[in-house]
Amino acid sequence: LSFLRDRFFNVSFTDKLVFEQHWYSFSHEGGAWVKHNSNDICAKIIGEVNHNGGFLLDRGFPLILSEFGTDERGVDVSGNRYMNCLVAWAAEKDLDWAVWALTGDYYL
Repeated sequence: LSFLRDRFFNVSFTDKLVFEQHWYSFSHEGGAWVKHNSNDICAKIIGEVNHNGGFLLDRGFPLILSEFGTDERGVDVSGNRYMNCLVAWAAEKDLDWAVWALTGDYYL
């Protein structure tokens, strides 16, 4: 979506256009969640996410967080910190979201 940031575009169907963004725990900074202050990393990554797609909200376009995720067992410290950051950002922006889930055993 970042390619749209510096381009002006005007469409007649703005009420029928929705953009989607993906954000996984491994998408940004990886192990930095554990090595550095979580609040600093969260602020940095939210800045990147806003720069890469979140700016569309400021332009009045709907944005859905269509894919996100981490290990659902809760044993990954990095993933847990990522989820706290993501959920706070999504709540602040009042984002709609969808999540893909693998239910049952991860060892398919």
